[in-house]
Amino acid sequence: MKQTHFTPELWEQRLYEVAKAVLIEKLGTSSHCDSDEALTEEVEESIEVAIKFIDIFKDVSEFRMGCKVWED
Repeated sequence: MKQTHFTPELWEQRLYEVAKAVLIEKLGTSSHCDSDEALTEEVEESIEVAIKFIDIFKDVSEFRMGCKVWED
């Protein structure tokens, strides 16, 4: 099996991509007003979702590759 290891920079890029996609979706369905505070809240929630997604994805990737490159 060919193994591909993402560098921390590649994981960070994936985190950005997921957070951006989540934010776009949230803004399209948001009932918040257009205040800076509401936008900041939406951005923070999008980042939290992305972090959780990437953490789980890393665990799955490590298991499937049979290695523990990303252990803390």
